[in-house]
Amino acid sequence: MKNMTKSARRLLSYAALTILTATVLAGYVVLITPQNANEAYEGPLRSYEIMDIKVIFVGERTGLANELLKALSTYRQIKSIFMMTSVGELTSMVDKIDHSWIIIFDSKWLRDKVENTQLHRFLEFILPRETKILAIGNSTSLLFEVLDRVRDVMPDGRNPAYFDPPAAGYKLRVATLPDGRKYYGDSIYIYAEKRNVNVHTLIDAILMWI
Repeated sequence: MKNMTKSARRLLSYAALTILTATVLAGYVVLITPQNANEAYEGPLRSYEIMDIKVIFVGERTGLANELLKALSTYRQIKSIFMMTSVGELTSMVDKIDHSWIIIFDSKWLRDKVENTQLHRFLEFILPRETKILAIGNSTSLLFEVLDRVRDVMPDGRNPAYFDPPAAGYKLRVATLPDGRKYYGDSIYIYAEKRNVNVHTLIDAILMWI
């Protein structure tokens, strides 16, 4: 541990929990594409350099979400970022989303969407494609309230983001056996540091998780 870099020690403190599940997600509408590759931010870890990631942000661009979007636009791994504000915009793009996409919800946007059946159906389509889903802000526990309407992500009744961390995420892991049978498992991401959130540290941890 003494020989580990400060960045590596910091990232180890953010855990991705694994459980068991299967299901969905998707969306679209252009915001930012990194302008100059030579000026793009290079995080401390290189294992995700070859990724070609597309991001959809849903909600209001304020607070931590705004800082996150600004920082994301400087990363080499991020091919493009799309902004959306409605469930209808998401569902119109459902056929375009795959494992290379990250959907980021402003957690405030989710407050009146927990029982939204259109959002539920959208999630049911995209989760098996291993799309990554994140919530950012002060009400991130709502992400799992929505997901639980689609698939049992809280088998013991406990919300993994019950304390509303600054960021919480979910992706469905899919494994295919030689005989063709598929197994599904939940991968849950919790960013536990609530004070003085460094967006680059947050993004590096997310990229390591996905």
